[in-house]
Amino acid sequence: MLNEQMTRGIKQGNYEQYLRERIHRNANGVLPLMWASIGLEFEHAFGGERHTYVLERSWKDDGKRVKEVLNISQDSKPMEGLDSRQYEDFVQDLIPPALMQLLFFDSEKIQTLANTSLDVQRITLSRVIKSLLGLNLVDRLQTDLSVYRRRQQRDNHIDVAQKQIATLENALSQIDNEEKQLISRLATLDSQIDTVTAEIEIQESEVARAGGGFARDREMHKSSQLRLRAEMESVQQGIRDLCAGLLPFAITPMYTTAVKNQLLRESEYQYWLASKSLIDKRLEKIQSEVMSPGFWEGTGAEVLFSLQQSVGERVIQTLQRMVEPPEEMREVDLRHQVSESERGQLLGWIEESQNAVPAQIENLTTRLAQLKHELEEAEFALRLVPADDVLGPLVEALNSQHQNLGQLIQLRSQTQDDLRRLKSQADGLKRELHKAREDKATRQILADKIRRVLDVQVVLDDFSEELVGSRVSQLRDALMRNFNQLCRKEHLLSQVDIDPHDFSVTLIGLDGQLISQTTLSAGEKQIYALALLWALRQVSGHPLPMIIDAPLARLDSDHRRNLVEHYFPHASHQVILSSTDTEVDEDFYAALGDHVSRSYYLDYNQTQRSTQVREGYFEYFTGRGRG
Repeated sequence: MLNEQMTRGIKQGNYEQYLRERIHRNANGVLPLMWASIGLEFEHAFGGERHTYVLERSWKDDGKRVKEVLNISQDSKPMEGLDSRQYEDFVQDLIPPALMQLLFFDSEKIQTLANTSLDVQRITLSRVIKSLLGLNLVDRLQTDLSVYRRRQQRDNHIDVAQKQIATLENALSQIDNEEKQLISRLATLDSQIDTVTAEIEIQESEVARAGGGFARDREMHKSSQLRLRAEMESVQQGIRDLCAGLLPFAITPMYTTAVKNQLLRESEYQYWLASKSLIDKRLEKIQSEVMSPGFWEGTGAEVLFSLQQSVGERVIQTLQRMVEPPEEMREVDLRHQVSESERGQLLGWIEESQNAVPAQIENLTTRLAQLKHELEEAEFALRLVPADDVLGPLVEALNSQHQNLGQLIQLRSQTQDDLRRLKSQADGLKRELHKAREDKATRQILADKIRRVLDVQVVLDDFSEELVGSRVSQLRDALMRNFNQLCRKEHLLSQVDIDPHDFSVTLIGLDGQLISQTTLSAGEKQIYALALLWALRQVSGHPLPMIIDAPLARLDSDHRRNLVEHYFPHASHQVILSSTDTEVDEDFYAALGDHVSRSYYLDYNQTQRSTQVREGYFEYFTGRGRG
């Protein structure tokens, strides 16, 4: 039921080849078998409840590789809470690999252990004890912790982080000092600005008392004087242009209206004359048409010549009356011999003189009066301005103070800019310092972890030493008890010492003298090896069955009887012996009779090349067990 990891110490070589050799070879078969399986059914208490487990490991050779499958059932059902990938872990939890060599062994292994050198025996004992106690995991953990600690120490330069923090703190301290100096300078500048501002207010009062208020506006008044005079000249020129133009007609609206009406009547009369000339030409043609005979054809009056003459004359007379001038046109006197376009221009001028020109002259005269008033005010203000020799020194002093104030304000602005720049630098350094402190805190955490790792390693060392010392104490008592129980009296031990550090074993006889293992006989060495395996199993704390193959080979009769009487019945709560009839003969089988629960005989058939399982101990002991 063991996998490759478990069988590595038992079967050397290729694991797949090992499995191939365990496939049955049937000499009478047509085709060779390509698969095999082995199963085991047992009871095991888990979680306070007893369950029946069935383990089956099967493997198949497809010609290229051997594929292996492990199936586990619990109470005839698939395992709950485990998938197939966890079955191997479940088996190893049931039977730890370190216990296999204590639970499953044969006479060859006993002989090998008995004949190994003391150094090899010590190393083997150390490995087995550490594996039994789980200290191999502790050693692996110690190694992993050491690797982790070295890696963290290599990358965790906490001194570099501390130097960076110190550098940033020094830079911040320097900036803080500079900020304090700038703040002090800013306070001084504010005080100076307040002083100069007060002096300016006093000087402005002096200038005001000396007419400075007017002096400040002198240039403005001069400029206004020039501007007003220029604008007045422009307005006056506009008035002159109107006087030279239509303004005279604007002051005689009655006459311009009469001229306008005359021009309109003349226009209508000339229009009538033009129309009459055109109509007269048409009347001659109409008269000729009416008086012709063809005009009357088809009217029924063509035979009445006198009627034609009468009607024609009346039509002509009617048309002539229509083109005669109206009553109001008969007395029109054409005074203005002008063209129609000239008449239109004259009417436009008359319209402008009656409507636009009066408004223009009114606006210009109003604006001229306003400008004249403003000019008088500006000239009056200029007359109030004091002389330059009186006001000059006061204004010069005032200008100097204003210049000084401007320089102070500029210095304050520059100082404020420097403060903002330092604050920005300080903010950046504070962010870097915060990151550096976080980095140091992280590195400090790593350093604390490293210290804790060292503490854990010390605790693990203490734990291993204490646990090994405790188990070694149990082991030496069990080894002495087992050896005395299995060996002859003349070699009984009074004490067994096992060094908890190098696991060397010292045997002390009843006389207090050291007993060297090299002085033991071959059988006594095997008894010693068996007693050691038994003691290791006893202190392991795992109540598992023991399986022993060829248990009595290479032992003399006395040692065999001691094993039959004192070892096999007590080696475990369940012991499986795989023995030949030459090892456990009829007498030994009878001695074991009260302790035997089941006996089976494995009968190999040479012809079929297969083994059959029968109840009983060989053919001549069948039925001797207690069933």
